[in-house]
Amino acid sequence: MIKTMKFSEAPEGTLSGLLVDFYAAFPEFVAANVAGWKAFDAFVYSRLSIMDQCGFLSLENEILIGFISWDPRNLPESIEIGHNGVIREYQGRGKGKEQLMSAMAMMSALKPRKIMVKTGNIPFFLPARRMYESVGFAKNKVEKRDDPLVPEVIEYGLLLP
Repeated sequence: MIKTMKFSEAPEGTLSGLLVDFYAAFPEFVAANVAGWKAFDAFVYSRLSIMDQCGFLSLENEILIGFISWDPRNLPESIEIGHNGVIREYQGRGKGKEQLMSAMAMMSALKPRKIMVKTGNIPFFLPARRMYESVGFAKNKVEKRDDPLVPEVIEYGLLLP
């Protein structure tokens, strides 16, 4: 069972380091995105009073294994999941789904009409797509991107009662 921890309880650089691990099996993607991940990390750590309400880090047996973040700016219409992943050593063990379910409970308390998420439409992202679909997310649309590594992104939505 995962435990959650606030971003403010870990040092700056934690999020970008985790992202590098999440995607290490796709080195071209890491190379193309690492600067943006460092900028995201700096953004979070410069706004901890807000960002501690928009995501969390996940621990398994006191080991930091992942994190999830979300953007609530479109409430009450929607919340959009941003980064969401677990380190390679814990991938394929249901920990990403457990993390997602914990986050969905927190997001649901904010009373959005729907939760949105986007993920790549290439084989590397198939486990993520299966996870979202397994908890009830439905495909809304496929977006073309001007990105040779991930030329299409699928937008998913989950309507809440």
